[in-house]
This record gives sequence, C-alpha cells and structure tokens, in this order.
Amino acid sequence: MTEKELQQKFDNFAWNVYALRRNAHMTQQELAEIMGTSSSVISHLESKKRMDVLGSTALLVSDAFGVTVDEMYNTRVQLEYPLDRLMGRRPWRER
Repeated sequence: MTEKELQQKFDNFAWNVYALRRNAHMTQQELAEIMGTSSSVISHLESKKRMDVLGSTALLVSDAFGVTVDEMYNTRVQLEYPLDRLMGRRPWRER
C-alpha cells in the first residue's frame, strides 16, 4: 500500500467518525461515553490529529455505529440531511 493510499484510508476514517456521529445526532461526549473513552479522543480522531488508530479503537467506533471497520476505512459516509431521511436515502455513497 502506498503512502497516498494509507493517507486516504485515514482520511476516510476521520471523516466517517464525524459524519456518522453527526448523522446520529450525537455529541463527541455522547460517542465517547458509548466507547468508554474521552471526548478529546473523538476530537482527535475527527480532526486527524490522531492517526495511530488502534484496532480496538476502530472496532469500538464501528460497533457504535453498526458498520464494519472495513467500511470505516474504505468508504465515505455522506452527511445526512432531514430531506435524505424523508426520501429514504442511505448515507453510504456507493463506489
């Protein structure tokens, strides 16, 4: 895997933490409580200040949202807006 591909995976992960949390109408503190961590960890994940995402952290995040770790790294969630929900659109963008 090239450095660029690895960076894209981390970018996807950071974006997906943010987008899934926002789509679930959660605060960073609420997600942190579900994961058993601090809100600063969530903030660092979302802002890409923390790129050393351990497998256990990735698993906790993916479990919190009912997605796979693979989806967290390899797809990009779209932010869901109220109209999307009314129209039955899924937040996952197909590749």
